Amino acid sequence: MNHKSLAGNHASARVMIEAQSALNTNIMSQSRAGGGPGLPTPWSTANNAWENANWKAAIPGFVCPSDSPPTDRGESPSLINYKGCLGDDYHQNHFRPQDNRDNRGIFQRDRYLDFGAITDGTSNTVLFGESVAGGAADDVLGGVALNMQAWNPAACLARVSPTNRRKLTGAVRAGFRPTGGRAWDGRPYFVGFTTMVAPNGPSCHWGGVDGNEHMGAASSFHTGGAQIGMADGSVQFVSQSIDTGNQSVDDIQDPAGRPSPYGVWGALGSRSAGEVSALPN
Repeated sequence: MNHKSLAGNHASARVMIEAQSALNTNIMSQSRAGGGPGLPTPWSTANNAWENANWKAAIPGFVCPSDSPPTDRGESPSLINYKGCLGDDYHQNHFRPQDNRDNRGIFQRDRYLDFGAITDGTSNTVLFGESVAGGAADDVLGGVALNMQAWNPAACLARVSPTNRRKLTGAVRAGFRPTGGRAWDGRPYFVGFTTMVAPNGPSCHWGGVDGNEHMGAASSFHTGGAQIGMADGSVQFVSQSIDTGNQSVDDIQDPAGRPSPYGVWGALGSRSAGEVSALPN
């Protein structure tokens, strides 16, 4: 999901979305600290005029009015509710091309993909989706369960408290660096989601940091589901009761053209697995 030329600094596709703006011109004109290739790291907390005007710039179109900002904005300079689809893939969605991995969604780290890569059809493939960014660290909506070191969605679903279905159990990401806090950071934790757990389900992360595999869920405060954008440009509402197949099946390394085991929702996330699933009417 990074633009190739920005790979050294984890810059997200949002920099490219702003390509025609003065903000983009300001960002692209900067040099990386120490003179290396690429841009300044988008999580730097230096309180200087350039960062305050650019990395900390608020983009209204990136933020859902129904969400609330995280309380700790120290390393969460620019909020994001609309994220790129990583597909039905947890095992490898943080890897880069040099790792010889190729995740199943449209958005990938440090790769260019054009519409020709969407062989399942643009009307059958998810491009973007909304995801809650604010709330308490242990909230299902907006929180992230850490150290989820199993490959199946059922293990992530098991991190929901049995006594309070709105809360997560175990280690969670604190308010520091919440998942919707860095619009310009290209790591999946900040700007990606998967089509494995149903919308409004829990989000889980492999490790205790923000650079590992991420099983983020689409989510919103809308009743019953979340909005998604398809690759054909249409916007659809997807129900949180959408078919998610067999949640106990493990995701596997380099699944290539395997049909998604995660039902209609998983099939909509994969771009080239030979599925023809569409959203139910």
